[in-house]
Amino acid sequence: MPYIRLLFCCLIFWGFSGSQATARVLPSVFIFITNYPVCPGEPIIIKATPSDLGTNLTYQWRINGVAKGTNSDTFTIDATMINITPDDIIDCVVTDNVTGQQATSNKLTKVERLVYSAPYAEIFFAGVGNTGLACKNSLLFVGSYIHFNYNYSIADINLNVKYTLEWMVNGVVVQQPVAGYFDGNTLKNGDQITLRVTISGKCKPFEQVTSNALTITAVPSPTVAISSDGSACVGLVAQYKATVTDAVSPTYQWLVNGNKAGTNSPNFSSSTLALNDVVSCKVTSNSQCGPLEATSNQITVSGAQSYVNSVSISSSAVNNFITEGQTVTFTANNSYKGNVNFQWYVNNLPVGNNSPIFTSSNLTLGDKVSCTVTTTDNCVVPQTVTSNRITILMIKPIVIPNAFTPNGDGINDKWTILPLLAYPQSLTQVFNRYGAVVYQSVGYTDGWDGTFNGKPLPVGVYYYIIRVDDKTPPFRGSLSLLR
Repeated sequence: MPYIRLLFCCLIFWGFSGSQATARVLPSVFIFITNYPVCPGEPIIIKATPSDLGTNLTYQWRINGVAKGTNSDTFTIDATMINITPDDIIDCVVTDNVTGQQATSNKLTKVERLVYSAPYAEIFFAGVGNTGLACKNSLLFVGSYIHFNYNYSIADINLNVKYTLEWMVNGVVVQQPVAGYFDGNTLKNGDQITLRVTISGKCKPFEQVTSNALTITAVPSPTVAISSDGSACVGLVAQYKATVTDAVSPTYQWLVNGNKAGTNSPNFSSSTLALNDVVSCKVTSNSQCGPLEATSNQITVSGAQSYVNSVSISSSAVNNFITEGQTVTFTANNSYKGNVNFQWYVNNLPVGNNSPIFTSSNLTLGDKVSCTVTTTDNCVVPQTVTSNRITILMIKPIVIPNAFTPNGDGINDKWTILPLLAYPQSLTQVFNRYGAVVYQSVGYTDGWDGTFNGKPLPVGVYYYIIRVDDKTPPFRGSLSLLR
């Protein structure tokens, strides 16, 4: 039985002519919309293409199995005559009037016209955490969504619609290496990005829309400029200042000849700069985009060499000891040898002449000699210097006053014993009536002013012991403090 069924099957599809078999091909019909996609208001035109049928054919078009249209290989659905919905099923039965063979076409569903709606474009900052912050040396990505003017399918758009995208910054079309990516180096704060879309399709050959605008928040690179105090003297303290713009919590790195110098400060000073040294400053801004650096202009050290002015004096008297009427010569040794003036002083009163040498035979015990050297030359610091003071010493009898009046009237306000100047190791002590030390000095100072720990002592009798040296008996006695 299986053999008979197989043979029967074969007889259906194969015919025999003598000893040779001939293949029989079944007829078919394929229908399609010729004007797809169909624009609003246009008729829907469906074409039938039969295969393996003769030329004397009859066409029967059907909608949902109900005969429609005319005996034609073309079926036109006019919106004013036939109301069709996407759920309707359209097919065509083609009959060969000679052989009687029939073929039913494929079925078309969702046959409809395009529906127009106003196109629009929407753009947005793309990427995680992207808020429109434009950073230097980085790209900002802007995504886009485009709604076309008709309800095209993806296939429709790929085959039947042409469109162009033009990215714009402040209304000006910009060129980009990759669409939607913007160079952070070219964007400025407040710039507005938009997208212009031009659509060209079958139903409408030209339509253009512009998207919403995105506002850029640009983080500018910092700038720094340095200036100096204008010092033209090499070797003096030179002051530099850095002025920064567009920097957030900046840090400063000063450079001298490319090497780090100074501190993290907008100000830099140095007295060790040499001629032709180059000073600059690098600033780092701690911005939202991370560290941003800027390097300042360069300032080259130039000008004249500077000199440090100083002066010391010496006397011809051995250890500054003289006798009454002795001639003493003082010599000023100044470090700067340029254009200078000398002014000598004895006890702060000007004496002598404009000379590095001063000679006097009128000096006495306790006189203080000094010299001031002044110059108006540039690049000399300081321009006025004062020497050390030399105190004249003489061996004189030690006469100790037995009273003084520290009342501030300028007369006998201190208990002074000038001859002690000749005894730098002498020890002077003053006691109150209870034996407590209220004043003590080694060597001669400037006398006692009647105070203890900065406070005036009461009027009364006090007692002193003065030890001049190990060879001389101490001086003892009392003195009265009066007001």
